[in-house]
Amino acid sequence: MVASTKTHRPYSHRYIQKWRLNAGLTQSQAGEKLELSAPLISRVESGKTQYTQYFIERAAEAYGCTPGQLLDLDPSTASVRREIEKKLLSASEEDLQKCLTILKTILG
Repeated sequence: MVASTKTHRPYSHRYIQKWRLNAGLTQSQAGEKLELSAPLISRVESGKTQYTQYFIERAAEAYGCTPGQLLDLDPSTASVRREIEKKLLSASEEDLQKCLTILKTILG
């Protein structure tokens, strides 16, 4: 039996590159902002190297998001989510119940 050489890519790495691209940065530019090498950024983005808390905090600051968003949120949906959140924060309890009903209908 031959051992698999396929590398498992951790779930939490999947948005790091998207956030960098969303910020309009190349790996070299990100490396300058994070004071890290572009090859290291490449390895973290690909899941070949585990990120550190330092990396996540610096990258989030450079990319304009929170550390949690960097790991868990697709940046292409971030602005829509913020807009929805703003609307919900100002909604009455009655309107929140209506929204919940609609969401349950749409999303199940």
